[in-house]
Amino acid sequence: MTLPTVSIIIPTYNREDKIGNCLESVTNVDYPKNKIEIVVVDDGSIDQTKEIVTKFPVKFLRQKHKGPAMARNNGIEHSRGKIIVFTDSDCVVPRGWLKGLVAGFADKKVAGVGGSINHIDNSFAVKYEQYRRYLLYGDLKDNIFSNGFRYLPTCNLAIRRSIIDKVGLFDVTFGYAAAEDVDFCYRIFRAGGVVTYKPNVKIKHYHAQNWGKIAKRRFVQAKEILRFYEKRKLTKKLWLNYGISFVYLVVLPSLFISQLFFVSLLLMTLVPHIKNLRKVRKKINYLPFVLVDYFMYYVDSFAKFLHFLRF
Repeated sequence: MTLPTVSIIIPTYNREDKIGNCLESVTNVDYPKNKIEIVVVDDGSIDQTKEIVTKFPVKFLRQKHKGPAMARNNGIEHSRGKIIVFTDSDCVVPRGWLKGLVAGFADKKVAGVGGSINHIDNSFAVKYEQYRRYLLYGDLKDNIFSNGFRYLPTCNLAIRRSIIDKVGLFDVTFGYAAAEDVDFCYRIFRAGGVVTYKPNVKIKHYHAQNWGKIAKRRFVQAKEILRFYEKRKLTKKLWLNYGISFVYLVVLPSLFISQLFFVSLLLMTLVPHIKNLRKVRKKINYLPFVLVDYFMYYVDSFAKFLHFLRF
């Protein structure tokens, strides 16, 4: 297929320590130079980010600090490519990255193509995050999310401009940068768009992970996902999540008191994940992560309970 014009949108905020490596990799991808533009949107950085970015052959935009969703929208509006590609300023991409994403658009029905993420850390916390990705997206073969909604992270995602023109830009009204990408992919799905996941199109994500950050992110994401359900009037999913929170905060403690803790552990973790665990059992020793996930659901549930009470 003839390679289309591509615009790579990179939002950034106070990334003087990582933006240079990101742009070094992005500006050296294997793609015709006359068919690619790189748009970096500075979300009001107060460090040396601007000085570093302007050393590279990229289009540089600056805005007041309004978050990554607004930055991506700004980048889209000032770009010209037929394919809009998103990555983050703390990511490093391989030379074949762009062609790998673009190859997915050979099928005219495909609206979006996403790849996988490798964290540059070997800690248990990072391995747990990778386990979560296996459950969300799978990692053994390409998956086409056309008969059920899934979202893909915006640090490794390509979307046709035509579908963005149809569904609109990122919704900037979410309180935190936690659900706007979910909402964006959902609108693409509702518009009939086919999204393809290509796990072999990998990037490196230099994003520090620890249990405090993971728990905080799970807490924020849980509340924002419920706001997403409310915005899109997904009432059944909203009340299902409230129900799950009730089970975790009321039913499971009762089982624990009744000395049925391990029965509750089996019911609430292993059984719901059984299909996904078949996918990953040859890739990782998943049992420790299942146990961690069990306790992380309490973080989710507490956040959802507070949302129900409107705290």
